[in-house]
Amino acid sequence: VSERHLHNVAYMHAGAWTAFADSIAGWGAARLLPVGWNFTTAEMKMNIFHTAKAGDELLALAVPLHVGQRTHVWEVRIAREGVQIGNFICTQVLLAPKGDAPKKSTSEVPPEAVGREGAERTPSVAPLDEPQGPYATHLGIEAIEISKDRAVGRMQIDERHLHSGKFMHGGVWATLGDTVAGWGTRENLREGQVFSSSDLKVNV
Repeated sequence: VSERHLHNVAYMHAGAWTAFADSIAGWGAARLLPVGWNFTTAEMKMNIFHTAKAGDELLALAVPLHVGQRTHVWEVRIAREGVQIGNFICTQVLLAPKGDAPKKSTSEVPPEAVGREGAERTPSVAPLDEPQGPYATHLGIEAIEISKDRAVGRMQIDERHLHSGKFMHGGVWATLGDTVAGWGTRENLREGQVFSSSDLKVNV
């Protein structure tokens, strides 16, 4: 864990936890794919039992719970100094090759993630000057609106957001959601109170 993985209160960002685990699961899934096939994460859940800070070393072990013809289910256990401090489970959907056509799963991956021209983008709105920590800043997540009842964020998809199969990485989906939810959470905290994500579930 380094400074680049943190959110603005110096703990490891929940999106970084998820990106780490989803990457390891993806390595396993990629090695079990039929030749020419692709895959994308359709559902994932991250449980974080302890915080992590810069300087901590995390080790992840991924094992398949199910390897089917169209889906894989992987569990990833994350440990620090031999003690499990996080658990991740994801479902990978396998995508059959269809010639040279761009691959698209039932998860409706945004067209930009598979190299096609997409629909009109969000109208240009000046982002708020909102501190969010280095990890979300690296991914280009911008705050558009923040209140006690609503938070709106924006992220322009580019190559840094994709996994090796050229779809948006599951950890990026998780980081976007967790970052925007965090803005709203901070608006509802008592003075001096801090927070950290302990449970995170994403359906794509």
